[in-house]
Amino acid sequence: MTTFILIPGAGGQAWYWHRVVPRLSFRGHDAVAVDLPSGDDDARLEDYVRTVVRAVPPGSMRSAGGAGLAVVGQSLGGLVAPIVAERCAADLLVLVAPMVPRPGESGGEWWQATDQGEAMRRFAREQGRDPEVTDDDTF
Repeated sequence: MTTFILIPGAGGQAWYWHRVVPRLSFRGHDAVAVDLPSGDDDARLEDYVRTVVRAVPPGSMRSAGGAGLAVVGQSLGGLVAPIVAERCAADLLVLVAPMVPRPGESGGEWWQATDQGEAMRRFAREQGRDPEVTDDDTF
């Protein structure tokens, strides 16, 4: 049995993984979907990492007699997951459509460098949606 730590993207809600958790559980794994402190404007990357590390169940690492730990990060979670994987000695790191910054680049700098905002607006226009509405609930 493996423990999967599931880190959502910028919305920060564990709900993102609501279809994955039961499938992992059905296969006999533990799955912990983590809520990130995305509503806190003062939260920094270290706060996100600390939140996830605290969610890792004690004894889930192979070195503690567990069957293994897999850290999974989606989008913005891709900034957090590698740090968590290192701190928790994870056996597996999985990145799902991750934000991958250059060394030393912040998430905000990545956003600017990749022109992510314009890409999202262009995609919305192509789908016939209002390009200025970026709330995830509209997708």
